[in-house]
Amino acid sequence: MDVGQVFLFGTFSVKNGTWFGPADLSFTMTTISSNGALDGHTYTDTLRLTTNPFVFGDPAAGADTFTLVAMHGFVEVYELFDSPLTPHVDGVSNAGSFELWGRIGSLIPTEIRNVQGAAFLAGPVPEPSEVWLMLTGLAGMALLASRRRRLPVR
Repeated sequence: MDVGQVFLFGTFSVKNGTWFGPADLSFTMTTISSNGALDGHTYTDTLRLTTNPFVFGDPAAGADTFTLVAMHGFVEVYELFDSPLTPHVDGVSNAGSFELWGRIGSLIPTEIRNVQGAAFLAGPVPEPSEVWLMLTGLAGMALLASRRRRLPVR
């Protein structure tokens, strides 16, 4: 493999069980290679579970979220009792898996692929700086609107 080539970091398998509140699972991956230049790179992240309340008639809204915190990417997994999958056809309908891919020469993940089972890719989590920028813009717009209301009409 060459530097910059995309490769599979590994596969995560998750099962949505009975959860009460958030849970974190921290992990570290280290490269082992026959090429010394590619050996010893590390990637540390946290797989965070966020539970979502049941939403009648909307299984996707009630699915629990598994987030790779440093990557800002997440996958959701249906609840067993609310899954649109059928256990006798699809196997266990509250379990899923996904692959984490990245590039050689660093251990910075680039994407989540091959989501299977009761898991589905929900999209990237916004960067904290993006959220801060959006909130600052909204606050500025609110300030301008309040100033306009206070100006005398001529």
